[in-house]
Amino acid sequence: MHSQHLPVKRASRRRQHGAINLLMVTLVGTGVLAATAVAINAIRGAQDQQLALHANTQAAARAWDGVELLRHYFAAIPDEDFDEFEACSEASPCELSISGVDYLSAAVVEYVEESELTSQRRVVANVTGSGADTTVSVQAIYEFVPPGGGGNENDGGDDGNPPAPLVKINSDLNLTGSINVLGGENANLVVDGNVSMSGSVSGINEICATGNLSIGSAIQVNRICSNANVTLTGAATSSLVEATGDVTLSGGAATNIGTVLANGDVTLSGGSANVGNVRTQGDVSVTGGNAVVSGTVDAQGDVVWSSGRSADTVNSNGDVRYGGDDGITTINARGDVTLTGGGNVRDVNAMANVFIQSYWGQGIRNRLLGGGALQYNNNGNVVGSGSVVGPVSPTPLASGINVSIDPGLVVDVPWVDVPDVRPVTVPENVVDVFALKSAANYVFEIEAATGKKRVTVRDVSGIDDGEYYLGNYNTGGYRDYLCTEVVAAGNAWRCTEPALPTETRTICQGYSDYNTCFSYSSAQNRWTIAGQTMAPGLAWFDGNLTVSNGVYINTFLATGTISTAGGMKTYAPNYAGYQGVCTDNRSAQGMADIRTGLSGLYPTNLCVGGTYEPSDLANVAFIAGGYRSGTYEGGNIALGASNQVFGSVIAGGLLTTGGSTNVVGSIEIANMAGSASPTNWSGSTTIDLRNLPDGFDPDPGCLVDCPQPEDPEDPGGSLPWQVFWTRYL
Repeated sequence: MHSQHLPVKRASRRRQHGAINLLMVTLVGTGVLAATAVAINAIRGAQDQQLALHANTQAAARAWDGVELLRHYFAAIPDEDFDEFEACSEASPCELSISGVDYLSAAVVEYVEESELTSQRRVVANVTGSGADTTVSVQAIYEFVPPGGGGNENDGGDDGNPPAPLVKINSDLNLTGSINVLGGENANLVVDGNVSMSGSVSGINEICATGNLSIGSAIQVNRICSNANVTLTGAATSSLVEATGDVTLSGGAATNIGTVLANGDVTLSGGSANVGNVRTQGDVSVTGGNAVVSGTVDAQGDVVWSSGRSADTVNSNGDVRYGGDDGITTINARGDVTLTGGGNVRDVNAMANVFIQSYWGQGIRNRLLGGGALQYNNNGNVVGSGSVVGPVSPTPLASGINVSIDPGLVVDVPWVDVPDVRPVTVPENVVDVFALKSAANYVFEIEAATGKKRVTVRDVSGIDDGEYYLGNYNTGGYRDYLCTEVVAAGNAWRCTEPALPTETRTICQGYSDYNTCFSYSSAQNRWTIAGQTMAPGLAWFDGNLTVSNGVYINTFLATGTISTAGGMKTYAPNYAGYQGVCTDNRSAQGMADIRTGLSGLYPTNLCVGGTYEPSDLANVAFIAGGYRSGTYEGGNIALGASNQVFGSVIAGGLLTTGGSTNVVGSIEIANMAGSASPTNWSGSTTIDLRNLPDGFDPDPGCLVDCPQPEDPEDPGGSLPWQVFWTRYL
């Protein structure tokens, strides 16, 4: 049974053998087999149906133990030792000598050093465990994932895993606007749902969806993948398209795809669709126009080709009906082969019957090997040479049909074996600002009994930790001061303690000394910030939040929704760094006028001993939504036109943009409440990952309910070689 074949550059053709000896003994002797149980169970989880038949046998358990042991072996040997695997193949496997472990054998059947489809090395190995009366074999594909995920320092993946998606959406997506990514080699867009895309994307590495993925625009990405069907109707360009369902390239535009991998059917209909290679477990149809597969077609099903272009190589476990242009085509089929149209093919190898229904003078230019009958039109059809089992009709043979009849002929066409397409997985993060409340420097709430605007302050230089109320002083322009006692004064609150504004602090800078920054609407349960700026730090709001025009160095958290006004600019604290957060110098953020009221206010949990100490949460500019008494509330974020957001945006609900929005960071649309409404992305959004400052990470990582860091000895953890795909043989 053949493994997944990828284009490979090989330095040598020598065949050598690897060895697993002392390493294996050490692993078993130190109890790694027991420690690897979690990882082995995780691998088995992807094989539920098959495992139900085998999991109780000793042989199966030993085979899965061997899969994990090989992963440790590949992680331990030096890079140059992998050259020994270059000549390994299914036909000529490289047996691994295993000592110290009974009832276990393994062989490398393929090694991929460099590929057009992936920048990471792969090893394909067959592992066999033995029991009293049975054996179980598992084929595993191992992939090398270097620390940092193979990207740069700003691409995430510093835990040895592939980088997190730059844009993650847990809802259906209708993209009619645009996403433009600047910088960031591993900028991935992942959707847990269906995707309909007529807008544009640029700078994206891959677009993947758990549902159907339909693209009608001229996008250029490295990879398109789906757990259902992929339909391309525009002039899309991609190195790789993967689908667990069908792949269809249709329409009049020129679509250029390097390789298509599918579990279902692949269709190229009309237009100028151009695919380098197709590998599918289903059927292949190349019909109409100038659609073409310029490389190899590998199909476990049937192949129908009626395009005006010629094929190179067609391999099929089923029947092939071919009517392409004249070319150097080779057809290998385990079923029937039927030739139609006006073009010659070079070679045909068929385990069943061959029918030549081509135009006058057309047929097989070079050689035919047929395991069944041959039937031709007798209108000048040609066969250069060959043999068939027979019979042949009509007879006597026409002058151009140069075949012999050999009843004992055995035609062996290799079985096309296409591995399952690896399913798309969407990382699951919990978005719950209630769980992040204790991390905030400022917590804004409405006191239920009185309606007072209460602010809880933690870890702020110049302000004692504790609870305060927002209030004004009657004399002069003293607005939004932190007071311990306030009384109602019309539509506002007046400070009565401390008695003088010089005895306390304000935390905002309004448009003028006489303008307030913080207002609250009880009818809408909405806080509004309207001013020039506020004290830097992490600001948590109970309710909905609107951030109006201004420049802010904050992480804004809201239990409800968040909306912004046009022209707003927000810097996540980690992006602003030491100067912006820990000093009064905000010139880098375009704020030259910092009044004395805000002077010296900085978060002491971020500004420590004259240095800036970044936190994961401080990578975020906006985060909304959370669980209140077990029910998810809020979470929607609406970014206004021409916003500039220097930090990540995390919507526990859905996200809308107003156009010309610039975000420096990742975007997550978590849809924690499971709304059936799609994300309608109609605005223009630019995600800029260039020239990121030290201390800022566009991927904030897990913020709530995070797993503990894995021990280096944990087999499911940080080893650079990971199990990419497995199946029973």
